[in-house]
Amino acid sequence: MFTPYIAEIAVVLKNPLRTLILCNLLNKLPAFNAEVKTNKIYGKAYHFKYNQNSIFEKELGVAKTTFKDNIKLLSDYVSYFGDKNNNDSGYNTTYYYLKMEAIRNLFDEGKKLLGKKIKVIQAENKEVYKKPPQSSNKSSTAKTDDLNRINMWQTKLNNNEIDDDEFNRYFQSLKMKLSDNKTSIKYNNELKLWEKI
Repeated sequence: MFTPYIAEIAVVLKNPLRTLILCNLLNKLPAFNAEVKTNKIYGKAYHFKYNQNSIFEKELGVAKTTFKDNIKLLSDYVSYFGDKNNNDSGYNTTYYYLKMEAIRNLFDEGKKLLGKKIKVIQAENKEVYKKPPQSSNKSSTAKTDDLNRINMWQTKLNNNEIDDDEFNRYFQSLKMKLSDNKTSIKYNNELKLWEKI
């Protein structure tokens, strides 16, 4: 089974194996963002049951002691009880309970940390937004205004304030206006903004 690596969790946990274990368990939990059904057995709450050996041997490829040591360190996010014989399946079963509120908070914290790393600092982009000296040429001013608007939307996209679809709605019409005025633009990877060619 493929285990997705969730960057928002990794940036907070700072431990690749613990991140993989938590991501693996989350992947087994359907509808993470919905109300998750809680079951009870032996008087304890659990979300799902799974053979622990399958996780550490087949899915993660780590030793049992390594897995157990690391899952204990995830006790703020996961509780489990196990090795109960499940007559239906014929193997030892572990029952997992994921602490959804704590995991959501972990994810949100990671999202903020990642957001801080990718935010574009306005001061670095001052040159791009600088207004040209006033001239009588209205066409030149319109071109600059359109380029400034494109870069305003690009900055919002860079800062995750809007998604790709919303950016493209504005970008395409502004790019067409520039093209009609015989102005070509290209993306500057260093500034992460657009500039005239």
